[in-house]
Amino acid sequence: MALVPPPPAPGLHLTPVEVAALEALLGVSVPLTPASLHVCVERLASMRIGDIRIPFTPGQLAELQHRAQKRGRSVEMEMRAVVARIEEELFYKGS
Repeated sequence: MALVPPPPAPGLHLTPVEVAALEALLGVSVPLTPASLHVCVERLASMRIGDIRIPFTPGQLAELQHRAQKRGRSVEMEMRAVVARIEEELFYKGS
């Protein structure tokens, strides 16, 4: 009678190839850990202005990435441009 291996433990399981791809995509300079993955995803998936966190949906992140790529910029550069527009509106055009 053949033994059936037990099911994997609950949670996220990544192969070494997937981990390497995530490290390259996220730009981490240290080995990827659950804590560093959380920090990277949070950094990429939101924008903070002071204590205010602006969350983005996956669709909004895809749109930001598309706009950045179309303009030849990184997503971070595109988000900085958004902040610059907010600053412009609040501090220089505000009534």
